[in-house]
Amino acid sequence: MMRSALLALLAVQAASAQFSFSANLPKATKETHSSLPDYFPKRECRRSDEARKLGECIRQNFEDVLPQIVHGGRLGVPNLAPYFVESIDISFKSESAKFRVIMKNISAAGLDGTKVTNASAVLKDNSMVVTVGVFFPKIDAPGSFELSNGNFGSLKFGGEGPFKLSFKDMNATLVIHGEKRPGEKYMTVTRVVPYYTVGGMRVFAKGLVRGRPYLTDAATNFINRFWREMVVVSRPYLLKPFAEHVSLLANAVFQSLPYDLIFPK
Repeated sequence: MMRSALLALLAVQAASAQFSFSANLPKATKETHSSLPDYFPKRECRRSDEARKLGECIRQNFEDVLPQIVHGGRLGVPNLAPYFVESIDISFKSESAKFRVIMKNISAAGLDGTKVTNASAVLKDNSMVVTVGVFFPKIDAPGSFELSNGNFGSLKFGGEGPFKLSFKDMNATLVIHGEKRPGEKYMTVTRVVPYYTVGGMRVFAKGLVRGRPYLTDAATNFINRFWREMVVVSRPYLLKPFAEHVSLLANAVFQSLPYDLIFPK
């Protein structure tokens, strides 16, 4: 009962809040191949294959190629193990609270343990919709933060220090849409529609409320107790930047290899 009431309260606050998110993320690079690289799976996933056979073929190819590109330098994909994020800037303002937090030098470990759980696709000569399910057993993301302009009711707060976010049993679904003009070799990813769930989350932070360590402990204990509600409320705000970055990474891959090599007729 308490959790459902809290979720309702947080949802009301979030619905009327002003939220901004920006990040300095690793950049994909331009790379082109006229034939399949040696490290790319030789298993052929044909556009004409029966749906179930095609989906399993795509799943296996994604699973096989991930270890080959996760450390960067291949198919235009940056290093994902660890995945280094220079900075993330988040601002939040509602009727009862506001804050700005800048997180820096985040080094997320665990993406090299990604498992591809399922896949399906609708592949045409000049368009595609590829759906991929992935599972992350554990992701640890330490870094540092600066919290400013904090206000909760009459309480003003700010601080800085180290932090660590830990996630476990994350499931994500990525629906990748692509198009190309007749005669073009490379597919362009036009958008990615993502969704994710989290099986567990913990937050560690020092210095969240400057000069009041007991309030830092109270805040982190609150988040760790009600992490499910935090995930649900924050997800609508995080899906858009998540989709934009995954789209850039997916485009790096599909712009590196001709469509007819990835998915022959």
